[in-house]
Formats: sequence, C-alpha cells, structure tokens
Amino acid sequence: MIDFYNAFISYKHSPHDIKVAEHVQRNLEHFRIPHAIRKKTGKKRIERVFRDKDELPITSDLTDTISNALKNAEYLIVICSPNSKKSVWVKREIQFFLENHPKNRVLTVLAEGEPEDVIPEELLTEDREFENELGIKYTVKVPVEPLSCDYRMPLSKAKKEELPRLAAAIIGCSYDELVRRQRTYKMKQLGIILSSLLAVAIGFAGYMIYNNNRLDKAYRESLANQSRFLANESSKLLDKEMRIDALHLALAALPQDEDDKRPVMPEAVRALTNATLAYQSEDGLSINSAWDYSMSNRIDAFNISPDGKKLVALDSMDNIRMWNTSDHSIILETKGIDVRGVEFLNNDLLLVWESKKATAYDTTDASVKWTQEAFEGSLDRDTIMFVSEDSFILANQSPSLLLMSMNDGKILHKYDLQESMDGDFIAYSRFDISPDKTKVAFSAYVKISDMVSGIFDLRTGSTRFSESGDGYVNDVIWVDNSHIVTSTSDLSDGSSSRFGNNYVLTDDKTIINCYSAPNMTKLWSQEFISNGVSMANGLLNLQERGAVAYYCGTRCTSYKVSDGTLEYNWTANESLVECNDRDGDGWPSLFTTGGAICYPAPNVGDNYIRSSYELTDDIAMLKVNSGIYLSKRLGLDILYFNTGIYDDEWTNVDDTTTVPYVADSYMDDDMIAIMTKDEGKERLILTDINSNTVKAVIDLPDSNSEGNSMSYGIVGGDKDNIYLCYSSVGEGGFLVVDRSDGTFEQKAISEMYTNVDTFAMMDGGKICYLDKVSYDEQYVRIYDPEEDDSVRFKIPADGSVYLPKLAPQYFSEFGMVYVATEKGDYIINTDKDQSVDVKLPSDWDTTTRVFAFKENKDEEVRFIVSDNTKILIIDKKGKVDYEINCSGMAPLGFAVHPEDKTRLLVAFNDGSLISYNINNGDFLSKSEISTYADVVVPADFQFDIENRLIYIQMEDLIDMVDLDSLIEYSCIENAVGHQKSNDRFYTVAYDTNGVGRLGYFRHYSLQELIDKANNILRGAEISAEMRSQYGL
Repeated sequence: MIDFYNAFISYKHSPHDIKVAEHVQRNLEHFRIPHAIRKKTGKKRIERVFRDKDELPITSDLTDTISNALKNAEYLIVICSPNSKKSVWVKREIQFFLENHPKNRVLTVLAEGEPEDVIPEELLTEDREFENELGIKYTVKVPVEPLSCDYRMPLSKAKKEELPRLAAAIIGCSYDELVRRQRTYKMKQLGIILSSLLAVAIGFAGYMIYNNNRLDKAYRESLANQSRFLANESSKLLDKEMRIDALHLALAALPQDEDDKRPVMPEAVRALTNATLAYQSEDGLSINSAWDYSMSNRIDAFNISPDGKKLVALDSMDNIRMWNTSDHSIILETKGIDVRGVEFLNNDLLLVWESKKATAYDTTDASVKWTQEAFEGSLDRDTIMFVSEDSFILANQSPSLLLMSMNDGKILHKYDLQESMDGDFIAYSRFDISPDKTKVAFSAYVKISDMVSGIFDLRTGSTRFSESGDGYVNDVIWVDNSHIVTSTSDLSDGSSSRFGNNYVLTDDKTIINCYSAPNMTKLWSQEFISNGVSMANGLLNLQERGAVAYYCGTRCTSYKVSDGTLEYNWTANESLVECNDRDGDGWPSLFTTGGAICYPAPNVGDNYIRSSYELTDDIAMLKVNSGIYLSKRLGLDILYFNTGIYDDEWTNVDDTTTVPYVADSYMDDDMIAIMTKDEGKERLILTDINSNTVKAVIDLPDSNSEGNSMSYGIVGGDKDNIYLCYSSVGEGGFLVVDRSDGTFEQKAISEMYTNVDTFAMMDGGKICYLDKVSYDEQYVRIYDPEEDDSVRFKIPADGSVYLPKLAPQYFSEFGMVYVATEKGDYIINTDKDQSVDVKLPSDWDTTTRVFAFKENKDEEVRFIVSDNTKILIIDKKGKVDYEINCSGMAPLGFAVHPEDKTRLLVAFNDGSLISYNINNGDFLSKSEISTYADVVVPADFQFDIENRLIYIQMEDLIDMVDLDSLIEYSCIENAVGHQKSNDRFYTVAYDTNGVGRLGYFRHYSLQELIDKANNILRGAEISAEMRSQYGL
C-alpha cells in the first residue's frame, strides 16, 4: 500500500469538474521543478497526486483506499464548483483530511462560480483560541481565505498562470520565486531552442540559397534555351522572307524589361540584327522583304489598288481583309458568303461580289457605299471588266453581261448573251474587253466538251464564234482592237502535275491562236510545248514590240502578232508564277516559284535570260504594283518586297565623290584610302575620317616611261604617307602619297616584274618586299620610310625563286620574316641575319597564309601556316610541331584568342569558325560565320575586348562575332573596314543607278537595335497564333 501522496484531489464527478481535476493531476505530476528550487527544497518532482475515478454511493463510508490516501497526502486540493459544494463526499473528504492536517494544507481550485458561493464553508473559517484580560481562554471562529487558484479560464492559460500556485505550495516555495525560476529556465530553454533553430535556419537558409541558386541557374538556362530556340526560329522565318514575324520572335528572345531574368543571348542579337537589316546599306536594285500581311486561313486571292496604297485579300473561308499599305493598318475586315471576287474599282472603292450580291466599300473608312442584289443568276468568279472611269461590267451566269455604275451600283444595262448553239447550252468562262471598250472577247463550252472562242459586240448585241476545238481555253486577250489571241491546252495526253513535293513531268502542249475581229477568222496558230508543272499560265500583250507572249510551266514564248512568227523562247529553271510588262517596254519580267526574277537578255543572245534570286521560295501567287506582293503555296501571309529596303541610318561622307567599286583599301585612325577605277582610270581616294571630307582624288599613272601598263596595290600607311606598290613589265616600285594633299613620288626599286599582289607588305611602320637583283639573286628587303633606309636579307634558295601567292610576311614584333616560294619556305631572323629552311611535308602545295605568335613573352615564336588544305604549327627552326587536317576546307585566316592564349581561331571558306588547342591541335569548338561562297580570300582578325567582339574582315565583308561564344552577330557587306577609334563601320552604298559612295554606320547598341525593330513594326503586335505556337 502506498503510504505517501503529494496531494489528494477532492471533486464532484461531474463532466466539468472531472475535466479540471484530470488537468490538475496530470500537469502537477509532470511539473518540472527548477534546479535552484530542487536544490533548496530537496524536492525533485511532484511524484504522486491521488484522484479517485469512481463515484461512491451516498450511503457508504470512505473506502480504505481513500482514507489511506487522505491520511498520507501532504495537501488536499478541492475542486470548487456549485456541484462540489453540494457533494456529500467532498465534505466528508475535507473533514477526514482536517482530522489529520491543518487547514493551511487545503488548497482550492475555482472551477466555476464565485469563491464565496462555491468554496465549502469548512474552509472559510477556523477556530482560534484567545485569552481575555482576566486570563480566561475562549475560542472564536474567524474567517480565513484558503490558497486558491482560478481555473475559470482556458486550461492552457490556467496551466501557465494558476497551476504554479498549487505547485509552489506543494513544493514549499513562494509562487513568485517559482515563476521567476521558471521564467529563467524557459529563457534558457528558449535560447537553446532559438540557437538550435538559428543553426537549423542558417543551415536551411544555406541549403535554400544553394537550392535557389541551382533553381535560378536552371531557370536562367531554360530561358537561355528558349531564347536560342526563338532566335533560331526567327532566322528560319527571315530565310523564308517573313520579316515581320522574324522581328517579333527576335524581340521575344530578348529580356522584356529590367526585371526579366532572361539572359541576352548572342543568337537573339544576331536574329534581331538580321531582321532589322541593320548595317545593310543601299545596294542598287536589290530587293528585300518589307512586310507580312496575315490572314487566318489559306489565301485564295489578293489585289492591289491602282495607286498601290491599299491591299485586299480573300481567304479560303471567305474572310476579307483590306490594309493600308503605307502604315499596314487594317481598314476592313468582313466575311462573305460564296465570295466570287474582290477587286478595286478605283483608288477609292473596293468591290466584293458574291453569287447574288455586290457591295462597294470606301477604301478610306470601310463604309459601305452601295449594295446591289438585283441579279437574276449567279455572278461569275473573278470576271470584271472596266468600261470607263465610272462604270464596269460583271458577268452573270444567266448568261449576261451587266454594265454597272461605280457611283451607286445601279445596273445601267444588261447585255444578254446567246444561250445555246444548235440546241446545246453555252457556258461562258473567260472574258476580256477590247481597248476601245466596244467588244468583249470570251471563251465558252458547247456540248460540255467542245470549247469555242468568240466576240460579243456591245453596240449591236451580235456574237461571232470560232470553230469548236478540243482542249481547254485557258486565256483570251485583246492585243489591239482588231486581234484577239487565245491559248488552248491539249489535255488528251495528260499534263505535268505536283503532289506535295512529288512531281510528275511530261511535255505539255498548248495551241496559241490569233483571230481577227470582229469576224473571228483564224489568222495563225502556234504550238507551245512546255515542261514543268504549270503554277500559272497566261497571255501577255507586248504592245511596244507588236508581240504577244504566252507563259506556262518553265517557259515563256513571244510571237509576232502580225504573222505568229516565234520571236523568243525563254526558259527558266523553275515554274513561272507571273509574267508582266509593267514598264511597257515590250520585254516581259518573269517570276519563278523559287523566288527568281528573270529578264530577257537579247544583247547576250536571243533566248538568254538573266536570273536573280531575290524573293522567297514555293511561291503560288505574285503581283507587281509599287513593289512585289506574293503568297506561298497554302500560305496564310502576303509578303511584300521592294527595292530601297535597307538600313537608312547610313551616313554619307561626301556626295561629290563616287566609288565605282573598291579594288583595295587601307584604314587607320585618321584616314581611309580607297583604290578604285573610274572612267578607265586607276584612282586613289583619300578621306579624312575626323572631318568626314575627301582630302584628295588622285589619278594614278596608267603606264611607266616605257609605255607599259602599271598595276597597283595598297601596302599601308604611316602618319605622313600612304604607300602603294606597283608593278609593270621591267619595273616594280612604290608610290609614296602625301596624305595631306595627295601629291605622290614614284620610287622604282626593281627592274624585274613581280605580281603586285605578292610584292610587298607593311608591319610596324616598315615595308617588307621581295628585291630581285637578278634571276639568280634575290633578297627580302625591309625599308624604313622614316629613315629612308633599308636592310636586306638573302633568300637561301638556289636559282631564281617565285612568290606565287604571298608577299614576304614580316613580323616586326618578333624580328622575323616568313618567305613562301615555289621552291620552299624560309624563316629569316632579322635580328641575327640568319635563315632556316622550313621542313614542309612532301604533299605540301604552296603556302597561302602565315601567322606568327607567342603564348607569352617567355615562349619562343611559332608560325601557323596553311596551303588551303592543311594547317601546320612550325617552330622558329622550321620544324613542324603538329598538323591539322582541314577536311576539304580552306583556311582564310588565323588568330590567337587575346584572353586565352591556348585557343587558336581559324576562319574557313565554308563559313566555319573553329577553335583548336594551340599546343596540340585538338578541336575545341565550332560556330558559323559569313564568307564568300566558293571563294578563298584572306581573313583578318581585329579584337575589341572592351565590347567583347571580334571583327573578321574578308575583302568587303566584315563579320561581327561575340568574343566569348564565337557566335556571329552580323555580317556587314560592301564594307571598307571597322574604324576602332570612333566605332564605325565604313561601307560603300550603291544607288539605283549603280553609283557608289562612301559612308558609315555607327555601331548599334542592343537598345538601338530594339528601337529600330519597334520603329519598323510601328505598333504591330505578335499574333495570337504565333503566341500559341511558340509558347509566348
């Protein structure tokens, strides 16, 4: 039997009192006594608190268990409530406890009610013995206030504030000390917890930072990949000449604002540069894409207003859209029902006709000017003929021709056509009105299978027919008021056809007939044979030459109208989509599906044509009016092309001086020297960069004193002069041109002829050249213009040497000259006047490129050389360190990366820019740049570390390349050079007459390129279809 309890809980077994009693028992037994109080009181914990869980019957006595617990408990805790005050057993337990304990060992817990109402009366008074002045003792009941804790609050709050009162009494310490010690303990615990939490937080923060950095890196990489994708898609669209869509994607590939984490990728800058045509100067009659006009469905037809200021399109779902071509704004959007045609009546009116309805729209505001629905039959497709400035004719299947007013749409006259021939119904298909507007030529079906042509006289109403024939009349035109010409396809043996990208080709036969008007007498007939799929066909009146042309498939043939004589037979390498004579000179312009524009070249030969690929490919429809409008097969866009589409921020240097072409050039910080040929004269043009003025135009001597012609090349320049080398029969030398006024001095230095391209070069202010004393004795001579003195070094070769492709290459920084001859290569040390033979491989051709370098100042100089098939790395003793096989590519130039001296950069003629490990030739990376196709020209590298760029110049091409990624930003054509001090690209621009002038582009910042793109777009937004397609 347990003989000790810290406390006995007396309570009424009602729900609320039970809840309070359980809470007090549980939390007292788990109450933690602070260390200082444990040490002071000797009590380590409150071990046992007795609480009887069973309700005793009223008639029974206290059980032995309860009696024993009450007797052995240090304290009695009474749960006070209205229920407990009425409880008999609570009263008995109090009475039994007080038999063995003083009242100060009774503690009360207020569960409900007010203290005076719920605390048992036995606990509110006590007997106290007093003694009066007579010495007589007496007992008096005096009120007392037992220790109480208030549980009339949430239990969580009571545990924190009131329970310590009970615990303090049981432990034997003061309440304040206990609370203070608890608070100190909790602060320590809180400190430990906070320290732990802080450590965890720091660790977690570190982890989160690490993880966030990883996530941020992954996010940025995903944005970078998306930018690359959008940039590449932009480039693909630009290749298809869809320039506006390309601009939208290029802009989408760049950060949209300061908060956008998308990195600026070189591919995106390149796409934007190309789509804006940045750095592209005027180049004669070259044609570029200017705008895209989009529809929601496949384009079935489009037309341009006579003045070229409006464009209308009809798609496969009968949607109609009209644009202002000046600002590309949409004027009209409407949907028709069974639309038969859309055509501009004049610059102010657009006519849309359906099967039973015709509507005229104002081309300025799209308002409806008039509507006409009084048609007996259905209107024909695409047939409209203009009679006067205010009237036109539509064809009706009734059959009839309807003369209508442009002003109000009224039907002014109905011309009934002959309905049948010998009892067979006539179905009319094609119409053309005569130049004098009095007769209409037509084609028609009779008996379904027979086709005829004819003339209807608008004045008399009479009709004349041709004889019927086999085949399909696909066109009929008037060539003058007295003759019509028709084309009839013979389909008896089938025809060439296309199914997707598959072609079935055969010889297609068409008969060209000419009839007199008005009696329809056949004057002549010609057989036209073509191959290639017919994408379009038609007759073309070449009135200026009295001829008519027919085009179909890949061929266009012209005939004399008078007798049908075949004049010319032009054949393109692709099917034709359009043939016209808009300039009226009698010579047709031909346009192919592949984007070529072809012109007859009678000065070359009768059937010759000149072709130039200026447009996109897979063209289905094309029209010319103030530019070229076209749509591709199954396309949703009309693409607009024109001349004069270029970067208009080019600045002209001098209007008065023309540059027909650039034969050679030199540029430094102050001057540009251009060698050209004009009016049969070799000329040197000196331009001051700082003042943007031409300093001098010098006519160079045509011949030497012996009358032999002279050829020239620019060697270089210094602060005083520009140096040209010249060669002629029996003479070679220099022209020293004063850069201040253009005066020059001629210095003959050799009596031996040397090719001017392999004669001399300049480095470090000194000129290095081949000096042939005789056929058996030749030297490398280094001339110092400032000292007007030279030194020479003998070439250690037996007999005469020839420099087939390369002048002696002088590297003044290293005091070395590399000489490439047809007998072998030599390295000359100018400081020691020593030379060595280069140990070239047996299959070496002829050295075409040489570059010298040191990885650092303590390293020995090495040479990089090429023969257009392989690259050798050679030490200064002429020994080959290793070889790089070029796999059929020809190296154009070399450079060592300015920041990573172990990277060798090589530009190749196929457009590859490859980096190798310079120590062993291992491949490192490859990117693409622009080069001349199938032409091997030298490539010179210029590094701009501040702007992280490389400029690679190949004659008049400059590739701007990112220094880090080696990705090309832009290619500048017709370039003279990049001027580093003012960061300009100097180019020659050619007007439509082919006259060239020198000017420059400033180097655009990214923001300037974005502004340029937005100026082109003029507020046009990316379409919802594109946003969906590319996930924008």
